[in-house]
Amino acid sequence: MRPDRPSFTAPGLAAALLAGVCLSALAGCATDSAALHAELLEARRAAFQQWQGRQHREQASANAPPRIDGELSLEDAAKLALTHNPALAAAIEQRKAARGRILASGSGFLPTVAATAGYRRTDGIEVIDFGLGRFELGAMDNYAVGLEVRQPLSRGGASLARLRAAHLGAVATEQAIREAMQQTLFTVTAAYHDVLLAHFLHEANAQAVTSAREQLDVVQHQQEQGLATRFDVLRAQVELSNFRAERIRQANRIEQARSQLLRAMGVDPHSAVTLSDELTYRPLEPDLHQAVRLAYENRPDLYQAELDVRIEEQALRQARAAYLPRVDALFRYEWSRPAPPLRFRDEAGDKWIAGIEGTLPLFDGFEREGRIIERRAALRQSHLKRLDAEQQAVVEVRQAILDLASAEQLVQSQRLNLERANEALRLVEVGYREGVNALVEVTDARAALTRARGLYYEAIHEHIMARLKLRLAQGLLGPDHTAAPDSDPDPHPEPGGD
Repeated sequence: MRPDRPSFTAPGLAAALLAGVCLSALAGCATDSAALHAELLEARRAAFQQWQGRQHREQASANAPPRIDGELSLEDAAKLALTHNPALAAAIEQRKAARGRILASGSGFLPTVAATAGYRRTDGIEVIDFGLGRFELGAMDNYAVGLEVRQPLSRGGASLARLRAAHLGAVATEQAIREAMQQTLFTVTAAYHDVLLAHFLHEANAQAVTSAREQLDVVQHQQEQGLATRFDVLRAQVELSNFRAERIRQANRIEQARSQLLRAMGVDPHSAVTLSDELTYRPLEPDLHQAVRLAYENRPDLYQAELDVRIEEQALRQARAAYLPRVDALFRYEWSRPAPPLRFRDEAGDKWIAGIEGTLPLFDGFEREGRIIERRAALRQSHLKRLDAEQQAVVEVRQAILDLASAEQLVQSQRLNLERANEALRLVEVGYREGVNALVEVTDARAALTRARGLYYEAIHEHIMARLKLRLAQGLLGPDHTAAPDSDPDPHPEPGGD
């Protein structure tokens, strides 16, 4: 007896096929994921090779960032930044765009010249028979050459408004460049003083390391004489290790600050420079009224806000000019075969037209009125933005003066703390040698002195930054501010203010 054959139903067959497709898809996905990962890894490696190639080309190129070595003053750092900072260089390129807009806006006053040429071939010539003869109209081959000269006479003031707006835009571009220049000087000056602060903090910890090492030698000598315990030696060793670790951290901070400075100057990051300036405390008591006046007269963002208002006024004039007629002087010349204007005979001829043409649109679907509404709204926005910029300037000046006053008090208090910490360490070291004070008191006094030195240098740095922020808020960074020399509270203004 033959066994029964397995029976396959349609739903079962469909389920089997679906399961097979799913398994194949899962296997394909796994394979595709691995292949995609390998492909992406290869692309990243190729990108790295391209980066290496660019590095080598930049080093060999004449456009490579310059390498500087030796002493570097703050003034020299500012000059290098103004020359090589890439962000500032990109901002300066805006001048070309402004010149292009002025050139384009002048086209509204210049004539336009258009030339045309054409050839047309017809299948046949139309013939008219009047009974007295047959007349051929036109020709199989038709040629035409034309020239049109159009000189604008009036655009309702739109061309003049457009030209004025372009010139105002050029001035606004110069103010944007000036703002970028001030931001660059601020960044470079801040980075320069960050490096100085890092050096001073490193020096403070280096002095602490030297003092801790000398103290360890004393404690070890006392242990040999039975005057100190093993615990005292371990405590002195721990203190020395802590100061060494902090010195290493400050050395790393120096390198980080130096990298930021070199990047802000736009020079080779491998440059070896030694800063020649110092963290200098210079007291300053600015007057709020005078400081706000200087900000109103010198801040580039306020000039840009003022120029934006005037540019929008010109844009509104352009929109209103759409209601006025456009008037052009016109000259048109045409040569053709057959001759114009009737072109009946297969002969060459020409014609010309000269005159004045006026155009006045009567209805354009409210497009002109819509543009006027849009430009009025933009003008109101520019007025509000100017007011907001003025208020922001006052806030920034006021905040900078408050920060300066706070930094002034901080410097005075930290200077007194530093004097106290020095005297405390001297007294406790004398007391320790005479057996009056314990080692832990010496350790605490040395740590307090190190902290006092660091806080004092940080206070001076904060005071310098407050002065710098005040000059930035007043728009006085750089040599191109409009303030009179006697109105500047600093008789010798430097790029960074300190």
